Amino acid sequence: MKRNLILFLILLGLPGFLYAQEKKNQIKTSLFFPLTQNFQISYEGLLNDEMSLNLELTVGEILSVRPSFRYYLSEELIAPNGTFIEPSLHYREEDIGFCLMIGHQKLFKSKISLEAFGGPGIYGEGVSVWGGVNLGIAF
Repeated sequence: MKRNLILFLILLGLPGFLYAQEKKNQIKTSLFFPLTQNFQISYEGLLNDEMSLNLELTVGEILSVRPSFRYYLSEELIAPNGTFIEPSLHYREEDIGFCLMIGHQKLFKSKISLEAFGGPGIYGEGVSVWGGVNLGIAF
């Protein structure tokens, strides 16, 4: 757990060095965590107008870490706005999987982000569906 926290903190600062934009970082949380008894927090750091790195940590009934890469498909909008695809690794307690998400994110007043995403995940125990709705703040 301590190693995961250190990795999270390193990744938290990395994209800020790679890309200089006014609102290049976001901290988000799931709108569903009160229903699932799992607290989830995630960080997104932009690399450029089309790509970002993400790290999600879930703590509660389960413990999971999900590092991912996000590619924004929209040509009209600049990241972090628009439709995206997001391949990711997912470390859940004693299981490792691969997820492929598709979603959409909207930034309101350059400060508040709202995103919805979903897709399949392949794990040791089989295939499952993963998704959610996150609310965040850009800085």
